[in-house]
Amino acid sequence: STDMANGGARPGAGRKPGSKTRKVRDIAIKAARKGETPVDVMLGAMRALWEQSQAAEDMGEKLRLAKLAADTAEKAAPYIHPKLSPKPPESETNEVHITLIGALTDEG
Repeated sequence: STDMANGGARPGAGRKPGSKTRKVRDIAIKAARKGETPVDVMLGAMRALWEQSQAAEDMGEKLRLAKLAADTAEKAAPYIHPKLSPKPPESETNEVHITLIGALTDEG
């Protein structure tokens, strides 16, 4: 019998390298080709909620829907807008460093 009390790594155990990453990437690429990314869904929901808030007669309903639209916009923003890095204090240039977040390509 095998003594499992010692624990630790065992040959062949665990997820194979890259298996989850590859599967998630393949799913994301297929969804992006169909135009069904999570960001697309968030943006669609945000726009629909905003339109409903603008059309609502009741002020309470108008505010509730506008808040839902704003909450959805906040969740989508990091995927749409670049994240600006702060300029180091010792730098005397006007350079702005931009990091893009959430870009998907089917290259690679």
